[in-house]
Amino acid sequence: MTKEDLIQVIKDTVQPEIGAAVKASVDEAVSKFNPTVEKEALKDIEGKFPRFGNFLSAVKEIRQNGRPDNRLIFVDSKGQYTKPVVQSNGKATLVEGTDSAGGFLVPEEFRAQIFASGLETAVVRNNNPMVVPMTSDTLRYPRIVDTAHTSSVHGGIVGYWTGEGKDLQESEPTFGDITLTAKKLTGYTKVSEELLQDSAISLEPFLRRQFGEAWAWFEDLAFLRGTGSGQPLGILNAAALISVTRQDTDNALYKDVTNMWSRMTPDLRGRAVWVANHELYKELLFMNAANTVTNAYGAQTSFIANLNDPVKAILMGRPLIFSEKMSALADAGDFAFYDFGSYLIGDRQSLTIDMSGHVYWTTGYVAFKFTERVDGQPIPSSAMTPYKGTDTLSPFVALGASS
Repeated sequence: MTKEDLIQVIKDTVQPEIGAAVKASVDEAVSKFNPTVEKEALKDIEGKFPRFGNFLSAVKEIRQNGRPDNRLIFVDSKGQYTKPVVQSNGKATLVEGTDSAGGFLVPEEFRAQIFASGLETAVVRNNNPMVVPMTSDTLRYPRIVDTAHTSSVHGGIVGYWTGEGKDLQESEPTFGDITLTAKKLTGYTKVSEELLQDSAISLEPFLRRQFGEAWAWFEDLAFLRGTGSGQPLGILNAAALISVTRQDTDNALYKDVTNMWSRMTPDLRGRAVWVANHELYKELLFMNAANTVTNAYGAQTSFIANLNDPVKAILMGRPLIFSEKMSALADAGDFAFYDFGSYLIGDRQSLTIDMSGHVYWTTGYVAFKFTERVDGQPIPSSAMTPYKGTDTLSPFVALGASS
């Protein structure tokens, strides 16, 4: 029974001639009645869900039973925000034509928790890429076309030593742009109706983490390996990628490491990170002594492994990340040196979640689907030829396949 129900009972059962003293006592009792309900009611008034499980339940109720909840915000396929429409029969519907293409916006407080779970496992987003908001489905982002420093820098800027009173020489950089087009990433999980109803509190941290890690995994995979067709363009398929010839079949030798290091753009080495397939850990840990720099005590100094926490490894002074999203051992791209600050991510639509009870109608399960719209591309259009030297340089360097 809520506070309003109690007040109505009192009005219906107590005579109108109730004395002022009795009425005051009743008002005091009502004010102290069920503070938990009062707290939850205030949350409803503020338009917030107290828990992620309550949000999921509200999505289920509007989809299965048409039960309205004014706290829900629907995002259609064009990114337009709408509120559910309540019909004369008390059922809630959405704008015609948008119902099946969109989803319900995850409240900010839960979205932050989901993204935090995802970022724990994300390789690209967790290493400072360039992230820009997209206010429309397409975004043109400017970039300088810098392919060589043999006679100019930054795409065509030339400096001249000019004597006093002499005319200045003109120089003009070459500008290009990157066109980001929002791509839709979707995924789903199924939950039994009983589990959703009976275990909302214990289930919600599991679902938050499940959604977060799934979102991060598939997004990361595209940023690293995507084809650019219906998905972001991954670094491994970038025109600017430099492929370094592997020195020995199935191995990663110290010479491979130094060759990759030397091809990284020098001013970016301080923020670039190594990324390797997890099966390369044993190769790096027992790197061939003949190909390893040693100090006076004969210990390896190129690779520092923390056996208690192998995630926090260091190679040539830079972090080394192991990921199953990299290529298989001995394939091109199983080992790389990347500056993720040279990768551009465009965020178009925040995370939304929707629900369907029809997919598993006969099994007693409901399906929850998450959707986001995003795109990503490497910023440089090609590797760069330095002022002196024949080897090109790039923010993206990967080890080639075994010969």
